[in-house]
Amino acid sequence: MRLLPERDAQTFLATVGHLIAGGDNHAGRTALLAALAPTYRHLGLQPYHHQTLVDALTATVARHAPATWTSTIAEQWRRHGHHVLNLTHRAAHRLTTTHPWTPAQIIGRDPATDTTTVLTLRPRRRLHYEPGQALPVTTLHRPGAWRWYSPANAPRPDGTIELHVRAVPDGPVSPCLTHHAAVGEYVWLGPPYHAGLTLDPDHHGELLLAAGGTGLAPLRAIVEHLTTTGTANGRQRRVTLIVGARTLEDLYDSITLDTLQTAYPEWLTIRPTFTDDPLVDPAAQGDVLTAVLDHYRPGHHVHVAGPPALID
Repeated sequence: MRLLPERDAQTFLATVGHLIAGGDNHAGRTALLAALAPTYRHLGLQPYHHQTLVDALTATVARHAPATWTSTIAEQWRRHGHHVLNLTHRAAHRLTTTHPWTPAQIIGRDPATDTTTVLTLRPRRRLHYEPGQALPVTTLHRPGAWRWYSPANAPRPDGTIELHVRAVPDGPVSPCLTHHAAVGEYVWLGPPYHAGLTLDPDHHGELLLAAGGTGLAPLRAIVEHLTTTGTANGRQRRVTLIVGARTLEDLYDSITLDTLQTAYPEWLTIRPTFTDDPLVDPAAQGDVLTAVLDHYRPGHHVHVAGPPALID
């Protein structure tokens, strides 16, 4: 068993505690386990370590618990703690990766709108990911709470990544990243996982990408990737990117989108669409799904990313 630096120990125990406490949604619990299991394996933890970890965590919670804390509650914590660690142990030994989470320093912060912030991060260890994959992310403002975010860029030579974060009211992570995280602070990034958006290496036809809100991030990463690797049989595959927003002001990444459209007009078509902005061109008014149906042609490979209402 390896010793963790103090800040990693805090994150590890807080993550276990968050799983024990429950109350998170399915995506949150999945992100927790996806971040926890590789670190568990990296540290060489085994079931015979569980008792020590559970005792330490229970004692820590008891010191800060309200007067309603009882021996019965403590026993429930111990029982759930063993269950969580056993679950983590099984997950850890099914992994194909042993990379633990890594700290990443915030080196850029752009409040693009009132609710959306673009963060540029420099991970301490280079992340090897495919455009379209997602990472579990946590912050010391809410250690132990993890959420999924997709890098908005293809892998860069300097290893930096860009995250697009929209503040979800009462969310455990996004308001911290959007409103409180500052340049110089660190966040923690788990290993990348497939989220159903990566490109199929056996498909070389045209792509139809549809993004709502910050669902733009993984699709923009795919477009960036194709600027250098998009040829098939000597021919550049055509890409249509539909970007949905409520108003023109909500199109938070418009400068980058304009830059891409200007640079690659021969194969890239970007079509913004707005649901609640009467001032834009009538041709640009409407919802994402209607625009997808208008642009879809047989043979298109379709990727959709965005809020649940769009995906469902």
